[in-house]
Amino acid sequence: ETVRTRLQVSDPNVTPSRWSFSLVYNIYQQEGLKGLYRGWWSLLVALMSLNFCYFYCFHSLRLWLLTFQSDDDTSISYVQLLLYKLNGHKMMVDLIAGYLSGCVAVIVTGPLWLVNTRLKLQGVSSVDKGGNDSKNCQYDGMFHCLYTIYKQEGLS
Repeated sequence: ETVRTRLQVSDPNVTPSRWSFSLVYNIYQQEGLKGLYRGWWSLLVALMSLNFCYFYCFHSLRLWLLTFQSDDDTSISYVQLLLYKLNGHKMMVDLIAGYLSGCVAVIVTGPLWLVNTRLKLQGVSSVDKGGNDSKNCQYDGMFHCLYTIYKQEGLS
């Protein structure tokens, strides 16, 4: 995960090697074993949150779609029309519930993935657009990182 993150944000003209094994070796030489596992806790929290959110939404939406009843007997809602068209096609209900659940899970857990990336890259030297070498902000942990991002960058 750390290697993938570093490769995604690295400048191909500055990075000495684009090969994963070479980058693993370089990280190990420069930062030790700790550098390879930087941000592992935030990765676990983000994955657990994403999976919880996805599966909770998926099963709730699926149950709602399969048992939907309108309160108004005289009008047909879009959901009823959709379910009428999909009668007997539970696979399509699963696909719709999966799609909507995936969207909700990504939106809800997006900040956690940002924290994960920032924690993996903290302390890594980078070159900005002006050619200046700088070190990224140092965070004390997940909550400090989330709080700092909120205070410095807001919700945008």
